[in-house]
Amino acid sequence: MAKKEDDGLYLVKIQLKNAKPPIWRRLVVPRTITLEQFDEIVQDTMEWAGYHLSAFEIYDNGYKQYKKYDEDDDFWDEDCFDYSEYRLCDVLHLGKKSIDYTYDFGDNWEHKITLEDDNYQPKKPLPQPLWCIKGKNACPLEDSGGVWGYMDLLEVIKNPDNEEYQDAAEWLKSLGYESVEAFDPTEFDIDFVNEKLEIIWEKIKNTKKEPIKT
Repeated sequence: MAKKEDDGLYLVKIQLKNAKPPIWRRLVVPRTITLEQFDEIVQDTMEWAGYHLSAFEIYDNGYKQYKKYDEDDDFWDEDCFDYSEYRLCDVLHLGKKSIDYTYDFGDNWEHKITLEDDNYQPKKPLPQPLWCIKGKNACPLEDSGGVWGYMDLLEVIKNPDNEEYQDAAEWLKSLGYESVEAFDPTEFDIDFVNEKLEIIWEKIKNTKKEPIKT
């Protein structure tokens, strides 16, 4: 019989900090995946495009950052750890039930990742061990100036008389939206997210396991 350590599932919540209305996702994830794999999962679940730097950040007896190793990265220093060498359960567990995650160090999209159940037992069988079960509101637009810039944008597009409305409409058009009305900040397509997670899970299953630091 497989050990709980090997086949256990986590129930985690990923929430964008300071977003109003709240933007969050709840998903089931194998506890022993690497942080490198979880990085891709977070981005696809939140629906980030993935072309900015990102890192897991932990404040526990000092500051630690787990990210992709790149010797030419200006953000890499003595506080950084290569996230391919650590598992999710190494940094998120009953002794440390929440960690931070930052995407795009320019706009600084900060997320809180919370462990809600360290031995999740689905009431009904899931299609796969990696699955989003709930979420709320659309991911912010890339390069929209962080949470505060995005919140300002949502206020601007509510009022056609706002002096910044036309600029906002032109920007949305440049992103592929036919009109302001075509952009719905409340939309969350869970089926689309799970389609992406199915692709990630196939990659994880076919990845040769390497020794992991603990």
